[in-house]
Amino acid sequence: PTSTPVLGDSVSVSSVSYTTTGGKQQNLHLLDTVSLVNNLGNSVSGASVSITLTHDSGASWNGAGTTGESGSVTFKLNNAPSGCYTSSVTNVTATGLTWNGLTPANNFCK
Repeated sequence: PTSTPVLGDSVSVSSVSYTTTGGKQQNLHLLDTVSLVNNLGNSVSGASVSITLTHDSGASWNGAGTTGESGSVTFKLNNAPSGCYTSSVTNVTATGLTWNGLTPANNFCK
């Protein structure tokens, strides 16, 4: 017998991670990756994600993107100033899923 795949009904941000790239020390640009999973623990691709990236100076940047096959989307801040960053996910839209509205604790200093 064939079984119907069980689909999730909610989506959450599973992680916010940071790396740097570019420049002599590979730390010129900041890459901020947001990953999504549904309530069954599966990656959510094709979801729209909006974020606000805040620097400890008080400056902030907004970004929007769509998750790929792996359920993640990466935002790039070119020529990112030194200091500490925090990301806040401001919206997630995924077909058939309801976002729980939470951003996991995250911080990155460069």
